[in-house]
Amino acid sequence: MSGIWTYWNEDGNKYSEETYKNGYKEGQFILYKDGNRQREGGYLNRKKHGLFIEWYDNGQMKQEGTFKEGRLSGVWSYWNEEGHKYKEETYKDGKKDGLFTEYHPNGQKSIEERWKDDVKGGLFTEWYENGQKKSEGELGDFNYKLGKWTYWKEDGGRYLEESYKDGVKDGLMIGWYPNGNKSLEQGWKDDIRDGVFIAWYEDGQKKQEGNFVNDIKEGKMTYWYVDGKKWLEETYKDGKKSGKVTGYYPNGLKRMQEHWKDGTKDGQYFQWFGNGKEKIVGNYKDGKEAGKWYEYNKEGEIERIANYDE
Repeated sequence: MSGIWTYWNEDGNKYSEETYKNGYKEGQFILYKDGNRQREGGYLNRKKHGLFIEWYDNGQMKQEGTFKEGRLSGVWSYWNEEGHKYKEETYKDGKKDGLFTEYHPNGQKSIEERWKDDVKGGLFTEWYENGQKKSEGELGDFNYKLGKWTYWKEDGGRYLEESYKDGVKDGLMIGWYPNGNKSLEQGWKDDIRDGVFIAWYEDGQKKQEGNFVNDIKEGKMTYWYVDGKKWLEETYKDGKKSGKVTGYYPNGLKRMQEHWKDGTKDGQYFQWFGNGKEKIVGNYKDGKEAGKWYEYNKEGEIERIANYDE
């Protein structure tokens, strides 16, 4: 069997044209459906070789790419039935190697990534349908995130930046408000919170500051009102409140003060009025009121005494 062979079905419609040499496919072939081309390609030395094209039943191109000695090679493109390209892939010697691109239905890029020897790695970029960048960062072998990754909202505003090592969060995380001011900073190590944590109000005033060790609070944690005045100070040890906790009024005067031990109230407790005069004085023992408690009015006069030891 050699030369061009043509085939028809019982209805008289041609469905195939193939080229043979010594009984084997060699050269171009065309497959038809309902009189329209469905697939076209070629063979060389019994292997797929050269340009291959496939169409939908409506005549729209479905995919197009090249084989080299039986292996995928170069750029392969794919379209949906409406004629919109949705993907492009690059191959070398049958393996994914080079740029891979996906598209939104409106033609804008949605994803762009890189491959080498069938392994994804390198710069990865993602876009919204309006063309604004959505995320970008480096991928290591086997799809691990590496280094700095940045994320944007659909309006183009950057809202988050993270650092990765071998696919886990490691390093500084930074968040932003829509106005461009920072919203937070947090250190990470081996995918858990570790290091200084700072949060801000949208106008740039500091809101909270403290420290994490192995994903638990450690040391002093401080909070502020939106006008920059201190609101609360507390201390942690191994993730539990320990030591003095002090709260403040917006005018800077103390509002309350209490003591904690291993996550439980233990020790003296004070409350003050906004004018600085004492409001409540007492003690806690193992999380419960203990001993005598005094309540005062704004003039400093005792209004009530309670004894929790009785």
